[in-house]
Amino acid sequence: MLSASLLGAALAFVMSFVVQAAVSRAAAQATVGDVVDTESSYRWGFRHLGSVLLISILAGLAIFVGLILLVIPGLIVIVMLCVVIPALVFEGKRGTAALSRSWELVKGNFWHAAGTILLAGLIAGVVSGILTALAGSNWFAYWILSAIGRVITVPFTALVSVLLYLDLRARAEALTGDTVRAEIASDA
Repeated sequence: MLSASLLGAALAFVMSFVVQAAVSRAAAQATVGDVVDTESSYRWGFRHLGSVLLISILAGLAIFVGLILLVIPGLIVIVMLCVVIPALVFEGKRGTAALSRSWELVKGNFWHAAGTILLAGLIAGVVSGILTALAGSNWFAYWILSAIGRVITVPFTALVSVLLYLDLRARAEALTGDTVRAEIASDA
């Protein structure tokens, strides 16, 4: 029973990264008016799983170190690295280049980014909280409802991240639909 739970948790962990990458890719296609191909978005997500995991681990380590340093630096790092996945999806930035790109885009728009991710986090937390509260003390219902909560909130937060990324780029650069289309097509 415990091994099945651990396997399920590990699978959910990995799949959340694939879903985030796939939803980000599909959102990128939708923002430029291209037809969204769900299958190719998931293939792209699986193909780039290593890069997504790497930048997620690097960002997680930076946030962890920041949280150890009296919490406030960790919160700042969370905001500064909030668009690392879209930097990978749109621009093909990998590893520390994705972290640097996120930092560069958020710099100067810190409070805008902080408010956006705070509001998205609150919405996701409320949705998850309501669903899991419905389970009461039944662990199986809790497990099912928390999975349903992840199915709803992971794509939502990925979409918020993509839209924030595009907003930050539009504020800093002369971003056009053709630029975005060329960037996502170059790594199809």
